[in-house]
Amino acid sequence: MQKEITRPPSIRIAFRTFWRTLRHAYENLGSLGMSSVLWLLLAIVVVPLGPASAALHRVTQPMTEERASPWNRFWEHFRADWGWSSALVWTFVLGLVVVEGNRRFYSGSGNSTLLLFSGFFLIIMLIWSGMLLFAMPIALRQTDLRLRTTMRNTAIIVLANLPGVIVSMILLLLSCVLLFIIPPLFLLIPGWIALWTEENVRLLLVAAGHLPEDEVADRPRIPRS
Repeated sequence: MQKEITRPPSIRIAFRTFWRTLRHAYENLGSLGMSSVLWLLLAIVVVPLGPASAALHRVTQPMTEERASPWNRFWEHFRADWGWSSALVWTFVLGLVVVEGNRRFYSGSGNSTLLLFSGFFLIIMLIWSGMLLFAMPIALRQTDLRLRTTMRNTAIIVLANLPGVIVSMILLLLSCVLLFIIPPLFLLIPGWIALWTEENVRLLLVAAGHLPEDEVADRPRIPRS
């Protein structure tokens, strides 16, 4: 008998993501900090943005399952994931440029009809931003790393859970602002974002029945007396 696939409570999962990310970031602070600094250094060069992001996500993914994840494996992942991760990241960057360019063009128009297109592209920008955040964690949960497969699966998950994705993005933005204004915690922002999205995607996939519950990460919590 095939296991029933249920719709996950995406808004509740968004708040669970916050608490789990906070706890797992604290438990892995050293590894998260070092891998975040490596990502920032590579992001300055711009070109290796894809493999650097994939490496950061591979370091943070085991943290969501409450398993040790040493930061020094960052370079191993960086070398292995160059091709597919570059195609994925630069596709999203190009998409952001195109969508934002159209939004600004129509918003600057004095024609009320054309202004409606500005609102349309604002919605597209919101969905595209959610896909950008979720694409890498979803890709790493697949056996097929082709761009087309990742884009399709990411679009399905984001659109199916859009209310929760929006709430999650708001919470993520607020938490990043808080980290930014508290030096030196701003150095953790890349790792915080990667860990957040890994947590969010894993919880959504488990709740929907696409991933089995993890015996460690999803064990029942015994309330403290």
